[in-house]
Amino acid sequence: MKLAVLARAKINLAIDVLHRQEDGYHQVRMLLQSISLADDLFFDPRERDIRLSCSSNLLDPGENLVYKAALALKNHKPSGQRRGVHIHLEKNIPLEAGLGGGSSDAAATLVALNQLWGMNLPLKDLQEIGFSLGADIPFCLTGGTALVEGLGERISPLPPFPWGPLVLVKPPFGLSTAGVYGSLPLAKIKERPDFGSLMGAVKAGKAEEALGLMVNVLEEGTGGKRKEILALKEALEEAGALKALMSGSGSVVFGFFRGTTEAAEAAKLFRSRGFWSENVTVSPAGVELKAL
Repeated sequence: MKLAVLARAKINLAIDVLHRQEDGYHQVRMLLQSISLADDLFFDPRERDIRLSCSSNLLDPGENLVYKAALALKNHKPSGQRRGVHIHLEKNIPLEAGLGGGSSDAAATLVALNQLWGMNLPLKDLQEIGFSLGADIPFCLTGGTALVEGLGERISPLPPFPWGPLVLVKPPFGLSTAGVYGSLPLAKIKERPDFGSLMGAVKAGKAEEALGLMVNVLEEGTGGKRKEILALKEALEEAGALKALMSGSGSVVFGFFRGTTEAAEAAKLFRSRGFWSENVTVSPAGVELKAL
């Protein structure tokens, strides 16, 4: 049996960084949302080894999270596998964008191989394996709308976010997650999200109220690119977005629009200006599995 999987990107509806641990990792609180933009992965069983091919020559197959996730599952005890697989990854989610593309690809790999190899591991086990590889992978395995806390391992699913159309815009540069977190002036953050009010608005289906409560403190860690991020947010709002925000550690900025037509027109406008841009919708799942 061969499998095809959609690995959906995520956006951060809100993110707060609470403190930096002695080991360098940061305690966070985030409201995450899966979106329709997705990478495509194809899984073809093999006798023994794991092989990865990719449509992007920017990715080193040996360092890719897809390969690492497959190897971790293959070596998982006590249910380690001697079987192999050829995985082909079609990249649609841009790199260094704050959209969790690598984490989503790893989550999709864990789900696909868990079925393909007949391991039948529960979600909790897959999330533990995923967390050992990347902090966003446990959420990508759950998908939808969720409050995420700690280092990314504590996930509380929420009702679907009550809004649909949005536009993603990526400036002509990426941002390093480590660089943004390292540059964040934790003691000088000016505005932090009110998660109690935000989650209350989401649960009550008060969409516009929720939009007004979104804050991403990592925007203050973008250093010399901060002016360009702020200008892109302003340009999205001038194009009709009700709210614009940087996703994760950037560099993608997203904006929520009233309707699909307005969103499609805005994405077209930004593409005409030379930006990568897509109009997408929120999604109830992070991974979608299909048999071929």
